[in-house]
Amino acid sequence: MPLVVNTHKTNLGSNMAKKQVFAPANSRKPYNKTYNKIYKKQLKKTLKIIKLPVAKQQQQRVQQKMNNYKMYANMGPDQDDTKKSKSQKKTKQCMCMNYKVMDAASALMDKDIEVSRCTAKAELGSDFCLKHKTCPNIFKKYTTGSEPPLADDNWNSKFVKNSHNCYAYFLDDQKLSLSDKCQNICKTKRNGDKSCPEKNDDCRILIPQPGDFGSLNSTTPIKNDETNCSSLTEKILKDNPSVKPALFTDKCPPNFYKGAVVVSPEKSFHFYRQNNDGKWSHKPGVLPISHTDASDNNIWVPHFADRNYLENPLYGTTYSQFCSYYCIPNNKHISTNSA
Repeated sequence: MPLVVNTHKTNLGSNMAKKQVFAPANSRKPYNKTYNKIYKKQLKKTLKIIKLPVAKQQQQRVQQKMNNYKMYANMGPDQDDTKKSKSQKKTKQCMCMNYKVMDAASALMDKDIEVSRCTAKAELGSDFCLKHKTCPNIFKKYTTGSEPPLADDNWNSKFVKNSHNCYAYFLDDQKLSLSDKCQNICKTKRNGDKSCPEKNDDCRILIPQPGDFGSLNSTTPIKNDETNCSSLTEKILKDNPSVKPALFTDKCPPNFYKGAVVVSPEKSFHFYRQNNDGKWSHKPGVLPISHTDASDNNIWVPHFADRNYLENPLYGTTYSQFCSYYCIPNNKHISTNSA
């Protein structure tokens, strides 16, 4: 008996999708004794085929977030203060965003949001122009309430400060073992003198490096000699599989907060994390916590911020390439690993 294709509607989630199923030519019903098994098998195969594009789109969306650095690399000085000249930096530009909603790539996905920086001049004494004076309220909407407390005094205590870096601050990882080791190193170097200096370069050997934890707990080798967005992403996710790539306009899930990563290609890296007021802070190496960028401006959007520290002797580099944003679990929810 020949098979013909009949079309039936099946409710898949919230979408009504047409599915092709096989039924006997002389039967009006797809289910019958002879062809029941054939129908079920074909239906299962068809459903799998229909679901595949959705899963593939979700996978591509995650991959797109991991490759965000390609998008940020094309930003000019009107978007990224790092690329501004000295004369351009004299005029403070609004830190807010203009929103442009584009058509989604698929009806099954949410609308994509393309964000560009407002090009207007900031009001005197403000980070924003007159039109965007309420912008802090928008940025706060991207917070979850799970952002780590600032606790600058704790991070700036000399043994924590000298043994922890931006990566540890990004993950909100303070290791008592590292600060204790730093104190012991200082005492040994100074022949038991407890008056250790505020800045102690001898403790630099202790500071966590992306990929260290993942390398110790994985059989897959990690290239530690590369400093670029792609390799850094690999190291972060090896250390902490619970960390997820994100967009700036994504709101992280409950119990997560947002962080950001930048690089000076093949030289150095740097990390930021978002505070509960919508602004961002960072820990420059073994220096105290900072809440401003290279131009001493508040950081509202890290990929807009000035990351050119060439004239700062304590930094001496430019983090010219913005990599990506990430959703990081609060340590009360899932413990993270910097070392």
